[in-house]
Amino acid sequence: MEKTQQNNARPILKFLNYFVNCGVSGEEYRSLKKKCYVRNFSVWKGLHILLTVLAGLMTVFPLISGISTEYVASYGALAGYALVVSLLFCFVLKKDGITAQLLIYLTMLVLLNGSMQIGLRNTNVRAVTFVVMLVLLPMFMLDRPFYMIIVLLGASAVYLLRAYGIFAPAPQGPKEAATLLGDLYSVGLFAALGCFINVFYNNLRVSEFLLENKVESQRDTDELTGLMNKSAFTRAIREHIAPEKRGMLMVADMDNFKLINDHYGHDSGDAVLKAAGACIRELFPRPVLCGRFGGDEFVVYIPGIDSAEDAMENARRFSGAVRQQVHTPDYRDVVTLSVGVALQDQNERNYDTLFHKADVAVYNAKNAGRACEKLYTGGERGEDVKE
Repeated sequence: MEKTQQNNARPILKFLNYFVNCGVSGEEYRSLKKKCYVRNFSVWKGLHILLTVLAGLMTVFPLISGISTEYVASYGALAGYALVVSLLFCFVLKKDGITAQLLIYLTMLVLLNGSMQIGLRNTNVRAVTFVVMLVLLPMFMLDRPFYMIIVLLGASAVYLLRAYGIFAPAPQGPKEAATLLGDLYSVGLFAALGCFINVFYNNLRVSEFLLENKVESQRDTDELTGLMNKSAFTRAIREHIAPEKRGMLMVADMDNFKLINDHYGHDSGDAVLKAAGACIRELFPRPVLCGRFGGDEFVVYIPGIDSAEDAMENARRFSGAVRQQVHTPDYRDVVTLSVGVALQDQNERNYDTLFHKADVAVYNAKNAGRACEKLYTGGERGEDVKE
């Protein structure tokens, strides 16, 4: 009985999920949230600039043409608001920040309120501008659909209550009966249409983003180890290289890996690499960047490390974990690493330079007998290199 009830509830929950998480799981939606925010930022930055221009023209044109200036103050206020928000979008706000998203909703409320005033201005004219906004705005917002549904239904309820004269009625009084019935029909219809458009559009775009992420993940992930491949790691670390930031880069070569392949076979060699990748992922969760550059070479970038002691401690922890957790098939041979470490100094701007330093340190680790960690402190061939 209980199982039957759960099965009956699943279609309902699946339907409701279209309004909450755009038809994907909560975890999948959270992974896409920033992508949605960036897309909204880009679209609404342009829309605010366009709104500034249009409202500015509607402010200036009546003044220079001599036609009615009844709404010049309103259009001027809208142009001023849109200009301020445009400047914030251009110079202040983060693309993936929550502040920009809240300002977008505020702008929607401003536009809905303005169109509401136009619809309430004449008691015998239907609310054309308002119903157009109910359909237009949902096309430009990518977020959990139920937020937009709350905005649209809330604005529709306020409009109808004002049109009835129940809540904050317009100075002209409630609308005439025939016009009010028309508004009831059109506002209800277009609010429902706007909600449907928003749900459909959000579900479509989020599904596209999810597919893009899967394609990017397949493109950027080393198939054998699950770590980032060389191109993905290089792109990611370049974003972290900046003069004001600190970090350490480790480059590690697996010792005598060719002998493992020759003695146990390539399948066993792949298994060793796969186990090493799993060990690295477990040892260094995000925001640490971990990659495999092909063959038996691994790279790890840890942000925030600024001392040689901390850097070498992480390198020893890295080597020790691989030594303990990664084994050859018969457990006879110990798998070890030669690890080179380079610190990102205050003036470091170039990833290639940082990688070269770590690579030189690896060279010195191999020359020192392998299975050890070396820190680059200067010199092209290991001078002044510390254990």
